[in-house]
Amino acid sequence: MIGTAALLSVLGAVAHSLVGERFFAKLRSEAGLQPQVMATIRIVWHSLSVMWIGLAGALAVLRWGPEHPHTAIVSSVATAFLVSAIIAAVGSRGRHPAWVLLLVLAGLSFAGA
Repeated sequence: MIGTAALLSVLGAVAHSLVGERFFAKLRSEAGLQPQVMATIRIVWHSLSVMWIGLAGALAVLRWGPEHPHTAIVSSVATAFLVSAIIAAVGSRGRHPAWVLLLVLAGLSFAGA
């Protein structure tokens, strides 16, 4: 059951990002939102997909990982924070402060692993 949840989480994340890109193209042409607003929406959208994959990693560790999975689970979460920080930093060209918090969360999580 946990393995199935992990797999479905990854598939859901991929579908979420792909459908999101189609949605963004339509939104950009119809809503006339400012580029900075569109970038923020896109960052949040894809960060959610990344978090689903990070949680899938934690579930996979619980299903197939070592007997004492603490380090692997925390590393999966930390990696999701790190990837989200990169998405936020690159997507906003460093202007949105979320990347700073996400990077701190990644660092603290990796340090605690």
